[in-house]
Formats: sequence, structure tokens, C-alpha cells
Amino acid sequence: DMEYFQANAQLLGVTMEHENPQEDLRIPLDIEKFESIFHNLLYCALKFVFRGGYVCVRTGSMSADDVSRYARVSRDGLEDSYFMLNVFHAGETLTEDSLEAIFGKEYYYLDARAFADVGLYYVRTLVDTHKGFIWASNAPDGSGVNFTLALPADEHAYAPEDFTIDAA
Repeated sequence: DMEYFQANAQLLGVTMEHENPQEDLRIPLDIEKFESIFHNLLYCALKFVFRGGYVCVRTGSMSADDVSRYARVSRDGLEDSYFMLNVFHAGETLTEDSLEAIFGKEYYYLDARAFADVGLYYVRTLVDTHKGFIWASNAPDGSGVNFTLALPADEHAYAPEDFTIDAA
């Protein structure tokens, strides 16, 4: 699905790259919900990167220790390994307060182009459903914002009822 966003990025004069694509990645997830997460993060990145800017999608794995450190959660109860998706967009950084608040139900993102948005709240809800974590961080060099999510890489993270379909 990167092709759709790459075409839009090209129209906007934005360079979009995908680093570390893993073709044979197998993790337990609801593909439709994951596509919603992915689309919302890319949409957000393209909406707020400046013309001539840069968006980078990175995929890989992440240890429980890294998830604990970056997501600022206790190491207790975390799975051993996580699938990691990071979407970086160059441009304005966020204030420390905004890095968490941005996932609230209504948040005004980037003062210069403020709007009420539920997309990142929805993303947080879907990530929580997958027993994962999502966080925003400013690039250490101040060049932009990273949105990173970590989803358990092992189906043992889920209860059997997490895989059932309610026919109601």
C-alpha cells in the first residue's frame, strides 16, 4: 500500500522512503486494523511534512527492554520481542507535553496548522487492541517527529478469545 502514499508524496514534492522492508514478516494481527494504523500514520506524516520534505517508514524488531524504555512502561509483563513500525516526518517538532497528548481524542497538532483530529486517537485504540504500544518522539537532531509502534511478535501474547470472531 506504500505505492498510493508514494504517489501522493510525489505530487506534494515529498521524498518518501521505506527502510528495512521485511517481505516475510509474520506477526499475529488483524490486517484490516493494521492497515488503518498504517494509513493514519502515513496520512498524518504527509499532511504535516513541508513541501520538499521527507518521510521515512522503517520496520524491524524491538526488544522488550527497548519498548520499556521508549514507551515508558514497566518491563514487567512485556513480551520478549515486538514488531516495530516507525514513521518519521521532517518538519516541526512537538513540545514535550504534546508528545503524549497528540494521541488524545481531540488534539490540535502543530500550532501553525491546528486542527481537531481523531486519527491518532483511533490509532492508539487499535494499537491497544493489539496489546501494543505507540509513542511520538522528536528526532534527536530536531529535524522532525517519529511515530513508533511496537506490536507483540508472538501469538502467545494474546488470549484464545482474541482470535475469535463474534458473529453477533
